[in-house]
Amino acid sequence: MNSPWPLLITLMYVAIVMVIGLRARAGRSMNSLEEWGVAGRSMGPVMLYLLIAAGSVSAYTFMGAPGWAYSKGVAVFYVAIYLAYLALVAWYFGPKVWQFGEQFGHVTQASAIADRYQSPALGALAALVMAIGSIAYAVLQTIGSAYILFVMSGGLIPIWLGVLLVLACIAVYLYASGQRAIGRTNAFQGVLMLIVAWAVGLWAVHSATGGLSFSGVFERIQTKHSEFLTLPGAGGDMSFSFWTTSIIVSMFSFMPPVWTQWMSASSARTIRRSATWLPTYYVVILPMVVVGFIGIFRCLNSPAPIP
Repeated sequence: MNSPWPLLITLMYVAIVMVIGLRARAGRSMNSLEEWGVAGRSMGPVMLYLLIAAGSVSAYTFMGAPGWAYSKGVAVFYVAIYLAYLALVAWYFGPKVWQFGEQFGHVTQASAIADRYQSPALGALAALVMAIGSIAYAVLQTIGSAYILFVMSGGLIPIWLGVLLVLACIAVYLYASGQRAIGRTNAFQGVLMLIVAWAVGLWAVHSATGGLSFSGVFERIQTKHSEFLTLPGAGGDMSFSFWTTSIIVSMFSFMPPVWTQWMSASSARTIRRSATWLPTYYVVILPMVVVGFIGIFRCLNSPAPIP
């Protein structure tokens, strides 16, 4: 590692997140399951907006999106489409989930389903499915964070150690402050992701083209590597039918944490206000996609990695 600054900045960021998470309880007692699990159903529209938005992009924004853009091209935008659709799911189903949970005191999806359909077996099945989904989602995000630590440390922090560090940090502030910790840390990271993504994107565009307009990047790709701007993509494996099917399948699903996020809202109206503006956050993906596109025409004919 040539400079210690990348690692120091990353560790400083982790420390800030830890402090935010630990202080999120603000003197409140976490003895109540409702307080710990769904923040006492008290989150306002801005906090809920950032909680859902930041939780649905996270590590993918900085690693997955540029990588897909670089290897496959415009097919990467399927993510933005299905994420925008998930806002409609939140707008329609979120208030219903909140009202049922608030009326009968439910905190988890499993208990709500078991009560609604008077079937403990169905509730147990829901708990199992959500547990598997949550573990898979958590593993994805944790490994992504650990890989960032690995890169920023110049290889000094191996992936396995990074995973342990990330899990330990999350476990500590989650135990201490529950859903409030997730809300506060997601809000902080959501704002930070927006700032960093656009700063990196504009810096990359300026370095590559001398300007700040994304159009120069797309025009250059269209001239030299137009296959990246159409389906089936540069790799030839993203046919129109596969691409649209991926979007449709994603539309009939939602990420494991969203049920609890909806229940954390202060009211049904809060969920609809947040969901209405939710698609605006997903512009965070655009500058990172452009970074991947810049890698195409800067490094496509070079064995060196993308700078």
